[in-house]
Amino acid sequence: MFFVNNVYGGREPYRVQPIERDRSKDDRPRQQFQDEDEEETRENFLKASKKLYKKKSVVTIAEIMSKKLVELEEGLSLKEAWERIKGHKIKHFPLVNSEGKLLGMLTEGEILRELQEGGKKTLKELVSEHTLCADPETEVSEAIQVFTDHSIEAVPVVDAKEKVVGILTQNELLQTMIKMTHIFPK
Repeated sequence: MFFVNNVYGGREPYRVQPIERDRSKDDRPRQQFQDEDEEETRENFLKASKKLYKKKSVVTIAEIMSKKLVELEEGLSLKEAWERIKGHKIKHFPLVNSEGKLLGMLTEGEILRELQEGGKKTLKELVSEHTLCADPETEVSEAIQVFTDHSIEAVPVVDAKEKVVGILTQNELLQTMIKMTHIFPK
């Protein structure tokens, strides 16, 4: 599930519109297993479960997110923040309060631009009041839809305690799509 994190401590759900299927076109007869006894039905169920487990068709954000984080505390000055982030290959940084809860996201470019303009704003003033976040158990298919709909580069992955546990970027999504579609051999 995606949600919008409010700087003031609120958490508003963000829902992706479900795809409506025309059920009237699906009038195929359903398989009946009335001829099977209970043991046979159980055996068939176990075989099907093993097949699905091996196939693993659902991938969650927790499985693909980057856990390498460089968090910025809200009390840092712009210069201190720049010193902390320069030299990292990471480009998106969660801003957290003293309790470690997410306040928003900053990019390297935003910090550098503000420094070049005189650096009068605080880090908290640079972040948006509302930040789109993802729950670790969100399915990758939902993430792809949200990234596409909003043309975003990264979202923080936040647990139930509002702590940042990772970041999901376009790069991780692209790498996952390549692996899932077998575009390139392993």
